[in-house]
Amino acid sequence: MIRDTAEFHLYAESSVGPARVTVVVDDVDSCHDELRARGADIVEPPADRPYGMRDFNVRTPDGHLLIFSQPLTEYG
Repeated sequence: MIRDTAEFHLYAESSVGPARVTVVVDDVDSCHDELRARGADIVEPPADRPYGMRDFNVRTPDGHLLIFSQPLTEYG
């Protein structure tokens, strides 16, 4: 997956399960809308979480879980 200046390469090791990666973005809702429009497998829609983040989950074709997340408030 390539986005702006970030590029991610995920692959499965034969001896371990799928990877789980969190990607912090500036606008989680627009990220969700774009990925959904591109046909991504959204397994959990955007929601505010009790741990102070708004996030959603995407499953990759290889079974990895990508969590796109945004802080509910600014740090500091």
